[in-house]
Amino acid sequence: MNKFQLTLGLSALFIAGCAAFFSVFGIGKLFSGAFLSVVVMASSLELGKLVAASFLYRYWNFINWFQKVYMTFAVIVLIGITSAGIFGYLSNAYQGATLEFEKQSTELLTIE
Repeated sequence: MNKFQLTLGLSALFIAGCAAFFSVFGIGKLFSGAFLSVVVMASSLELGKLVAASFLYRYWNFINWFQKVYMTFAVIVLIGITSAGIFGYLSNAYQGATLEFEKQSTELLTIE
């Protein structure tokens, strides 16, 4: 393995790790009533997505068409769940920032 392959692999792992982190905690924010359970479930989905995508890449020429279709569909659905989790994380952060701004604006109007 040369330096380029190692760098490429590490950057892909870093990107996948960041996406998984934000997705897991974003889904946890969306379903905050059972935070720990949701974090465990979302983490297992993220790991399953990476394993399934890796399996498809490595064994594409050796598996039958049904398994290709099923696992490709599963990976696409899991990508959608990851995107929803990241959206939940970012919208929660935005909501927290705008809430603080609105609070300060209301205080300023009261003072004026």
